[in-house]
Amino acid sequence: MPTTMRISFLVLLFCSLVLASWGQSGLRIDTSNYYGYARDGGSFDWIRTSDAVPVIIEEIRNAGFSNAFLQVGRLVRLDKNTVFVVTVHWEGEKPFGYIYEEGHSQQPNVADRHFMQDEYRDSYSQAELGSGGELKYQKVGKLPRNIFLLRERCYWFQSDDTGGNYPVSKDVAIRILRQDIRAYLNRMMATRR
Repeated sequence: MPTTMRISFLVLLFCSLVLASWGQSGLRIDTSNYYGYARDGGSFDWIRTSDAVPVIIEEIRNAGFSNAFLQVGRLVRLDKNTVFVVTVHWEGEKPFGYIYEEGHSQQPNVADRHFMQDEYRDSYSQAELGSGGELKYQKVGKLPRNIFLLRERCYWFQSDDTGGNYPVSKDVAIRILRQDIRAYLNRMMATRR
């Protein structure tokens, strides 16, 4: 192959790669479409509570709520028989909070998000760990309207050992979590007006 053809080929290849990478950066992955970006290969992982709590706190602060009333791990009594822990709670006038429910299935499923719609606000089960390590589950009926449930199984991302890039990265999963936190905050603030 003559040198000019090789140079032309390399320039064409470089331009194709640049255009392809620009196309990837233009992806607008959000809560409405991210399940469509799951790919074969690689492994799935989920945003854990230790990563979610700082994000929830930051979003509450960004919405203008005072840091002085924020609590992590607040015990709340629903009725005489039902007590549960709210992961992040704001204890000011008209309190509200978020429960970050741990646990996920082997593969993400778009139906996992249905609970976020009002008509699907299903119950919540919380595990109580005894001092001897035994688990006891408590089912909480319908959560109060000022307590918002976020389920770990909705905040998945993909990665692999070889550094392969997947559209739904951990950063994208955190962005999805932020969108859900904001949606709940916006809904709550709209009902307060």
